[in-house]
Amino acid sequence: ERRRAAVFATRNIISVATSIVGLLLIGQLLNRVVFPVNYQIAYALGFAASMVSLAFLYKLRVPDSHVRVEERQVRQSLRQRMRSLQELGAAYPGFVRFVTSTLLYNLGAWAAGPLYTLFYVRQLGASDAWLGSLGAVSNVSSVVGYAAWRRVIERWGDSRTLKRIAPGAALFPILVGTLRALTPILVVAGLDGLIVTGVNLSHFNLYLKACPADRRPMFMGLYSTIMNVAAFVAPLIGVVAAD
Repeated sequence: ERRRAAVFATRNIISVATSIVGLLLIGQLLNRVVFPVNYQIAYALGFAASMVSLAFLYKLRVPDSHVRVEERQVRQSLRQRMRSLQELGAAYPGFVRFVTSTLLYNLGAWAAGPLYTLFYVRQLGASDAWLGSLGAVSNVSSVVGYAAWRRVIERWGDSRTLKRIAPGAALFPILVGTLRALTPILVVAGLDGLIVTGVNLSHFNLYLKACPADRRPMFMGLYSTIMNVAAFVAPLIGVVAAD
């Protein structure tokens, strides 16, 4: 647990770096090979890489965690389910506070998510090449951010790091909304990548701590359900509001 930030930072650095190289190679493939063979080859390579990843995943051997075996639930009415959730929340108030704060923090970001590309293309006339540059800047800044924040978190701790840098993520939609040129947005996107990696790394560690160790699978499932429902609804609200 003490080395978790460094381990996940290293994992994410490797993942992003691999994505950068893969996108460059696939881009060349799509340009040089005739359609639709180019896409068929790209999808085949992606499938093969996924199977290799899965093979390595099956080789992992980790010790069993001491997880409480949940009692099989009989069929409950909606009122009974709500009462059960209230009892669960009363028993684990720290988890409830963590979920609530995370949900409120992310709702705005999720609502604004689909508006960025619409703004770049419709309002500012961004080309495919510029969108590719935006992706490259975001990926590179993520690599740098994960490399830097893993050392900061080891020194400051997860909670202190998150409290100090989380407000910085709100600067991205504010700055993008006020800019009327594409080049400055690349700079802002690079700074945002540096901030968001620190938020994600420290938040993930706190998330694991917020889930009771002996009931972690159930609590992680509950957390994921709530966040995914909100992540599905919020962009729809954002687009409707923009229209």
